[in-house]
Amino acid sequence: MKFSEFITEAIDKKLLISKLERELRASSRLTERDVQREDESLDVRHWGQWEVPEDEEDDGDYDWEVLTQASAKKLKDLITKFEKENKCKVNVQTSEKNWIAFSIK
Repeated sequence: MKFSEFITEAIDKKLLISKLERELRASSRLTERDVQREDESLDVRHWGQWEVPEDEEDDGDYDWEVLTQASAKKLKDLITKFEKENKCKVNVQTSEKNWIAFSIK
């Protein structure tokens, strides 16, 4: 890959991350503290509804909640539409304390 192609790809990914952030903000109430953005990745906290998995005890302080079925479907639909419209792939991973990490492939 030529250097100019590398730079163009990095700029494209940065623009796609910005666009994805706008889409996520439009679909949920997010504060500035709920979003952490890097050039080619985006971490969002408290998007959608979360719940303690059925096989875990809910002691009020469980750090590994999962998206509800409805929120998981809403996110999947949003990402699928985004990928089709922008001809890209988005990697999505949930993590501790209701964070979702997104990166453009």
